[in-house]
Amino acid sequence: MRLARSAVFAGALALAWAPAARAQGPAPASGTAPETPPETPPEIPNDPPEAPGSTAPKTVEAAQAAGYTSRPADEPAGSLLGGLLAVGPGFLVHGVGHYYVDDVGTAWRLLVGELLGVALVAGGAALQAYTGDAGTTGALQRLMVHAGAFLFVGTWMTDIVGTFKGAESFDPDTTRTEGHVLSLAYRYRADPQDPRHHHLVAGLDLDFGLVYLRPETTLDAALVERDWVVDTGVRVWRGENPQNHVALGLRGRRLEYPAYGYAVRSGELYLRWKADLGRTIRSMRGFYLTNRLGIGLEQYQFADAVDRTPGLFDASSFQSGFFTVASGAEVNTGRRTHVGVLYVQDPTGPVAAASAETGALDVFLRHRYRDDLEIDVDVYAGDGWVVWLGLGYGL
Repeated sequence: MRLARSAVFAGALALAWAPAARAQGPAPASGTAPETPPETPPEIPNDPPEAPGSTAPKTVEAAQAAGYTSRPADEPAGSLLGGLLAVGPGFLVHGVGHYYVDDVGTAWRLLVGELLGVALVAGGAALQAYTGDAGTTGALQRLMVHAGAFLFVGTWMTDIVGTFKGAESFDPDTTRTEGHVLSLAYRYRADPQDPRHHHLVAGLDLDFGLVYLRPETTLDAALVERDWVVDTGVRVWRGENPQNHVALGLRGRRLEYPAYGYAVRSGELYLRWKADLGRTIRSMRGFYLTNRLGIGLEQYQFADAVDRTPGLFDASSFQSGFFTVASGAEVNTGRRTHVGVLYVQDPTGPVAAASAETGALDVFLRHRYRDDLEIDVDVYAGDGWVVWLGLGYGL
C-alpha cells in the first residue's frame, strides 16, 4: 500500500513538472541530439513595419488618447437637422444646410450657383419671348434654360446630400477609363409613335485611354428597323484622376427602314466632360458632374421603290440641323456599383421628349460583377420609355 501511494505521488509530481519543462525546453540527454522544437508560422503584420524610433500609437486606444480621429476636425460630420433644413428652407436659399454645419465657404458657393441658375432660366425665357424662339436663338435659349435648371437643381441637391452625409467621400468611381468591352443587350421600347418594341443591341467599346471607338448595331425583332452607330473621339485633357476628362468626339449614324424604302443618315460633333465635384465642394468628393453638348445634321434619303434601302452615299431629299445637350451626375453607390442620372434634350433620342419645351430623363446602373463582366440597366423616359438590359464582357 505504501508503495502504491508513492507511485501515485511520483506520477502527480511528474505531471505538474511537465508543462514547465516543456516551456523551458528539455535538457538534452547525454549522448543524444537535442529535440527540435515544432515550427510555428510567422505572424503577418496588419500594418507596414514602422521606422526605427517611431512614436506612432500602437493601438486604437492609444491613437484616440493621442487625439487621432477618423475624420479631420475641420471637416463637418453628417447632420440630420442640417439635411432637413437643406430640404425645406434650403429650396429657396441654397446652402442653408452647409451653413448650419459651419461649412460657410461651401454655403456661399451654393448660393451663388443658385442665383446664376435663376438668372440663366430668366434670361432664356426672356430671349424666347423676345425672338419667338426663331433661328439660332432657339438653340441658345434652350441651352440657357437647360444650364440654369441644372445649376438650380444641382446646387439644391448638393446642399441636401452633402449635409446629410458629411465630409466623408463617396466610393471611388470604377468606370473603365481604358480597355475593351464586348456588349450584348435587349432593349424594350414603348413608343406611342412606333409599334416596334423588341430590339437586340450589340456593341464593341474600344478604349485606348486617349482615343476611343464604339461601333453599335440595333435590330428590331422583325428586322424592319436597322440602326448603325459609330462613336469615336479623343480625350483632349485628362486629370491625375483619369475619370476627370474633356473629350471631343464625332458620332455617325445610319437608320434604315428597308420595308418603307427610306433611311436617315446623320453626323454629330460633340464636346463632353466629366469632373469630380469634390474638387470644389469637399463634402461631394467622388461625386461626378457630366455634360455633353453637340451639334449635328440629319439627311433623309428615299429609294425609288419600297422594299429597297437607299445607298449610304445616295443624294438626300431634305435635311435638318439639330442641337443636343445632356447634363447630369454619376456616383458609385458601392465599390462596384455605378449609377447616373442625365437630363437629355436630343431630338435623335430613342423616344421623343415629353414636350417641345422639355427633354427626357436617363437613369442608368452599371455593376461590375467581376473584373471582366459588367451588368447594365438603363431606363430612358420621355414621350414613351425605353429599357436596356445588357451584359458587357471585358476583352
